[in-house]
Amino acid sequence: MELIEELFERFYEFCNIQSIFEGIPHLIKKNNKSTFSTFKSNLLVDVEEHKIETAEGKLLFFLKVEKEWYLFFRHFLIFSFERFKKNEIWEGQHRLKDIYTKDMETFLKPQSISKESELISFLKESINHLLCIFPSEECSLFAFSSEKGLKEILNLKLAEPSEKNNLNEKKNISLTEKRIETTVFLSESPLYIKTKSGFNDFDDESYLKEHWNNYACFPLLSGDHILGVISFKNLSKKNLNLLDFEKLEYASRAIGNILEQGSFQIHLEESSKDNQFLSNYISKFLLSEIEEEGHQNRFKALKKEVVSLFADIRSFTSISERLDPKVLIKLLNIYFEEVTSVIEEHYGTVDKLVGDMIMVKWNIPHDVPDAMIHAVKAGLAMQRKMITKVVPHWKEAGVPMVGIGIGVDCGPAYVGNVGSSSFINYTAYGDSVQIAAQLEALARPGQVLITDQYFKKVSGKVPKPYKQLRGVPLKGLGPKNVIHVLKGLDYPDYTSKK
Repeated sequence: MELIEELFERFYEFCNIQSIFEGIPHLIKKNNKSTFSTFKSNLLVDVEEHKIETAEGKLLFFLKVEKEWYLFFRHFLIFSFERFKKNEIWEGQHRLKDIYTKDMETFLKPQSISKESELISFLKESINHLLCIFPSEECSLFAFSSEKGLKEILNLKLAEPSEKNNLNEKKNISLTEKRIETTVFLSESPLYIKTKSGFNDFDDESYLKEHWNNYACFPLLSGDHILGVISFKNLSKKNLNLLDFEKLEYASRAIGNILEQGSFQIHLEESSKDNQFLSNYISKFLLSEIEEEGHQNRFKALKKEVVSLFADIRSFTSISERLDPKVLIKLLNIYFEEVTSVIEEHYGTVDKLVGDMIMVKWNIPHDVPDAMIHAVKAGLAMQRKMITKVVPHWKEAGVPMVGIGIGVDCGPAYVGNVGSSSFINYTAYGDSVQIAAQLEALARPGQVLITDQYFKKVSGKVPKPYKQLRGVPLKGLGPKNVIHVLKGLDYPDYTSKK
């Protein structure tokens, strides 16, 4: 038996499509003329039989179906085979039948993403697998943007592009519009519309009724916050049962995790690039110590316990684009002046100022008693200072919302003077420093994040966390960690939803 024939046999064996085409009269035969799937084929006596071929011209199926359904059946059968063939090549095993019997979260977990195009590519690959199980004419993925509302970042079509695919094209949806996607986003609950009558009262009612027979939309959740929505138009399976609904909800949550983890990795990558180009500043009282050590000892390093704190303004790029450069510099100086004074009150050393980010260390150059406690209290005090002293100035400049996210961690690090004959930077390097940076990237406005290991060492000596994040992957600690979230004051998280 030829390899292509073996591939066909495995495809026929595992691709159970009867439930997908239920209710539609059809007759599908294998390339050897044996029946593959049928439903009320007696109604198709006078219907022409078509050959369905692969992209290479190999006969895959014989198909009988009413003319209005032919294009849909043809594209789905070829699409399913191509997905199956690609999986056979890539992974050596079939995934169409048992994709939901394995750990979807592991299957949909991004490995290494450093730019947006890689994230979109991974999302597309993941959703294509999902569409093999729940085929629909069109699938759209929207991510929330504080500037644009719901922004379409991915659109997949099963059928060939037609005139209707190009009508009413709108890549951004304002949250003020009454649309299916905005309804799901604001309620954080899925919506399944089985018939055209369910489209009544939506702003785009006429378009929906003209082009779609059914519509399913699910929120993309990660933890306790929403990142966007995913919609399926004209699902081939007209009546979703409870199990189908649970599968789509679970897959949507997994896609939400991809979106957040991928965005987090991109943020870290961009932050690391910023470190290479933006100015760095040395804390004043370190300068004299560096000078005392002298030129010959500037590369000397030692290993010691160091507490690191990272703080960063949320959505700073979008905020800065709206401000005059002179105004922006003035506002940043106010921000730095207020929060650095808090840091000094808690015996911290400002390591660097990178753009809008502050990097702080404790135990360098000298040990600080109760450094871990001081770091957490400094973080909470910084958040309070933001609300009471910094935000009013930014509001006057036309920025209604501004807040910082903070990450803190402690562990062994290499400490020393690093640089050249013309520039010296006294700093620390180690896993705990990177973990603090990752926590900062995860933190929402007003939050201070610490690991479970850190919390156990300061429990009872700092305010109680108001919630926990579980199953958070951190480079240096593994895929699943418990993160404790503390808040200095309660103020709006303008980065997740309006």
